[in-house]
Amino acid sequence: MKKKKVVEKENIERIDTDITKGLSNSEIEERTSKGYINSAPKNASKSYLSIIRTNVITLFNGINLLLGILVLVYGDLKNALFLGIVTVNVIIGIIQEIRSKKAVEKLSLLTEPKVKVIRNSIEQEIDIHTLVIDDIMVLKAGNQIPSDSIVADGELFVNESLLTGEQDAVKKQVGDTLFSGSFVVSGTCRARVDKVGEDNYSSKIVSSAKKYKKPNSELMRGIQWIIRTVTFLILIVGPLVFWNNAKNLDSMKNIVETSVASIIGMIPEGLVLLTSMALAVGVIRLSKKNTLVQELYCIETLARVDMLCLDKTGTITEGTMQVEDTIKLHRTKDDVNNIIGNMVDALDDNNATFMALKEKFYSTEKMNFTDKMPFNSTRKMSAVRFDDGFTYILGAPEFVLKGRMSEVEDIVSENAKKGYRVLLFAKTPEEISENDFNIKKIKTIAVIVISDKIRENAADTLAYFAKQGVNIKIISGDNPVTVSKIAERVGLKGAEKYVDASTLITDEQIFDAVKKYTVFGRVTPPQKKQIVKALKLQGHTVGMTGDGVNDVMALKESDCSIAMASGSDAARNSSQLVLLDNNFGSLPYVVAEGRRVVNNIIRAASLFLVKTTFSILLAICMIVMDIKTPFKPIHLTFISSVLVGFPSFFLAIEPNNTKISGSFLSKVAKNSLPAGITITIMIVLAHILAPELVETGQITTLSLYTYALMQFFVLYTTCKPLDIKRGSLFGFCTIVFFIVVLFMPNFIEIVEIPEDTLLLFLVFIVMLYPTVKIITLAVSLLINFMGILQKKLKANKQLKNLAKPLLSKKEAQNG
Repeated sequence: MKKKKVVEKENIERIDTDITKGLSNSEIEERTSKGYINSAPKNASKSYLSIIRTNVITLFNGINLLLGILVLVYGDLKNALFLGIVTVNVIIGIIQEIRSKKAVEKLSLLTEPKVKVIRNSIEQEIDIHTLVIDDIMVLKAGNQIPSDSIVADGELFVNESLLTGEQDAVKKQVGDTLFSGSFVVSGTCRARVDKVGEDNYSSKIVSSAKKYKKPNSELMRGIQWIIRTVTFLILIVGPLVFWNNAKNLDSMKNIVETSVASIIGMIPEGLVLLTSMALAVGVIRLSKKNTLVQELYCIETLARVDMLCLDKTGTITEGTMQVEDTIKLHRTKDDVNNIIGNMVDALDDNNATFMALKEKFYSTEKMNFTDKMPFNSTRKMSAVRFDDGFTYILGAPEFVLKGRMSEVEDIVSENAKKGYRVLLFAKTPEEISENDFNIKKIKTIAVIVISDKIRENAADTLAYFAKQGVNIKIISGDNPVTVSKIAERVGLKGAEKYVDASTLITDEQIFDAVKKYTVFGRVTPPQKKQIVKALKLQGHTVGMTGDGVNDVMALKESDCSIAMASGSDAARNSSQLVLLDNNFGSLPYVVAEGRRVVNNIIRAASLFLVKTTFSILLAICMIVMDIKTPFKPIHLTFISSVLVGFPSFFLAIEPNNTKISGSFLSKVAKNSLPAGITITIMIVLAHILAPELVETGQITTLSLYTYALMQFFVLYTTCKPLDIKRGSLFGFCTIVFFIVVLFMPNFIEIVEIPEDTLLLFLVFIVMLYPTVKIITLAVSLLINFMGILQKKLKANKQLKNLAKPLLSKKEAQNG
């Protein structure tokens, strides 16, 4: 019903709002009451009901419930205790996911996009969801356009790539339409809101950063593969287990209980819970460090990053610039202060460079401009044409003068070596156009020297990444010498290896350059994307930090994108992580949290999959050998609770900053497969070599001890190196196990071992260790061999990818 109310609005008289006065309070109230408000789209994050539903309604929970009902109908109540474990898992999962949701939403309020509007003749900032139709918005570079609108005054360049896929900046003048979801590259304007809410061209784009979605992470792929494989095997083996036990047992009670034990053993019921819980706790911890996680699995991706691309401004430096010097050329008579002051007023830009110019230069005599070209990241310059017959230019000397660069090269080089940014101020009689200015007609006037303060913790942060084996590339639009010197100051290894990206024309040159150089200067936005793409083709997991509109394409291309909260709307909405305190020094903590999550999930998965492995293999063996299953549900519930569920819960939230190497599946397989195979072999051998144990019912006790000892072995391996916490955890689990075995044998349905078979029991127990060691070696060799094959296939794939262009033709033209 709510949706109908939004669509079926009352008619309203549209007005051509005065751009200096905006709407009045009565006009705003009328539009709001009639539904002409830019209401927030339906929250794309998971609702509370959705969280409960996704945790409760799962295939494994359904199978567990069905099996539990069968046990309650035909078996003993204690053999249905596994349903209690499943219920606790579900409750913990729901609580942690809700806590995570609340933490994210609380931080999201701090980054909720705002927009400047003119209302009652006053410029004010409001929430984008309170915009109404006919509002007058004030848009500047970096803003993401929140509502379809018409340019009423001014002009700007807009990137519509989020809507169309095209990376070219589109010029918008009075009368042109601005689409929601696009973002302002340069220029300023006042625009009248034309559509709101669901009527917008893309009502979901603005909130795309809040969508609940899981990136294609290795962790996610691995767990999904495990679930798919186990589900397939349960559907095939499960019915055969019931059929086999029905042949070998005479009562429905025993058939159900032994069959249910086999099937619940195959289900890694706590694996998904522990994964979700570890990630949720990671989100909560990061929120306490002022880091907003906009995509859950990006925590893992950042932990795996081995190549980090940094934008200098706002990352290594604070982004608060100031003019250090103005060096006049050729004894010019031009009033530099007045002309630049008028240029700044005319361009009305809000990037850090222009804010520094606005602070230093001011107009003493009003000059009327007839045309202007806002700063363009591709052309690296801005220009204003005044009514004195000249076009005045501010930009990168290499791009303004090109072949005449030698005229100012000494000044530029001297200041660049000090780590300063250098702008050239020049003029030409030519009109502004899409074509480059004729360098022969350009007259140089002055060089503007600008500084940018280095962040206090930048050196420590870069040192941390170097120690962790993460390579750094600095990608900047500034002079490469300037960037190199700043990189040297913060101790970046290889800072002297720099290149001017304007000399990199082809895909092959860029591909080779990312191997050779550490610092890239004069990089255009399309080239930033190219560099990230080339690094990914070379097999790197690439992280990218940025805060400006010119970083958006590279941020979206990277494996893990990180934005500063003080940056542009477009950068924040395009990133997976947002540093709310704008502190580059927070990244080591974020990486450490990611490593904790991934390493602990590997630990937990190793514990859970021992049971899954031996349950599947043992069930197949029992079917082939035509003998009954030795376990009942209470046996698996006991071991799973004491030696798997309880310790994995604590291991999942423990600090763990170990560097991640190797794949998730191969690590888990190396840890769990040997134990699972060993348990299966020993139980099968007991059936073959000691049939008297089967006849006396002692096979169940031997099987339980075999499973328990192997689970102890895996738990000990997982806890290494033992410290006070992990040692205490291992000791506690051991004590609980022996208390139950010694004082509650009837409850867990094990028998006392008679003296005549005690030696046989000891032989089997002693054989466990050498057997698991041999199998561990064999499994490791097999997995390593498969890993080598996989690397070769990956290398061949990368070679094929080299034949593909890194850019589309249009992007290449922009570059």
